Amino acid sequence: MAADVVETYAEKSATQLLVELGYSHVVLEGDNLKIVKMLQQCESNDSACGILVSDVLQLLRNFTKWEAMWIPCSLNGAAHSFARNACTVSIDHLWDRSSLSFVLSALQADLLHS
Repeated sequence: MAADVVETYAEKSATQLLVELGYSHVVLEGDNLKIVKMLQQCESNDSACGILVSDVLQLLRNFTKWEAMWIPCSLNGAAHSFARNACTVSIDHLWDRSSLSFVLSALQADLLHS
């Protein structure tokens, strides 16, 4: 599966969760400029990525205010660390505080590099 499709699916899943949690203002951050621009311009197409962007845009209608921001890969280490770790656990994995130590390490590394 193409990386942009995987990232757009992650955006859709995150947006759905934010809707379920009842947030009214959200900022979606991503390092895929193509996806971020599609969201910012409220445009989609018939590609697999475009169809998922359309789904995300539909979900975003639930928010009073939303924004999509591009973040360079070099400043997105925590998100990449989380994604790599998520690929190694089972779908029914229960997260607890001790499970997230890798995120703290990635956040600390991001702070040092910014």
